[in-house]
Amino acid sequence: RGKAMEYITNSIYPVCVLGALRFFPKEQFLFLRFEDMKKMHAPGLLRLLANFTGLHTDDEIIARLQGERQCEMLNARKKPLSFGKDKRTVSARANLSAAMGEFEAFFQPYDELLSELVDPNFKG
Repeated sequence: RGKAMEYITNSIYPVCVLGALRFFPKEQFLFLRFEDMKKMHAPGLLRLLANFTGLHTDDEIIARLQGERQCEMLNARKKPLSFGKDKRTVSARANLSAAMGEFEAFFQPYDELLSELVDPNFKG
């Protein structure tokens, strides 16, 4: 209870990125957009993460995880609440859609800073 505004403050990513870049070089970060990850299939996502981190993966690991449907958001057994179809979720999505213009205006300077920090083509 009482944590609705945490979504807003936790979504100001460039503040977190600025803090992290004080301690670590940019090359140690892999910046992925949620919208892009949502569309990815498990093999590509896992190989991307393994290549970036240097962690081992192979076809057997990928096949096992893909079979468990844990690494593909759109095919997962358990979906985020925001993907639901119950009345409260549908209502919340409608409210968010109605407020989107205000949110976009609020986040615009932060999105611009994020593009400066990460990559000019990276849009929040």
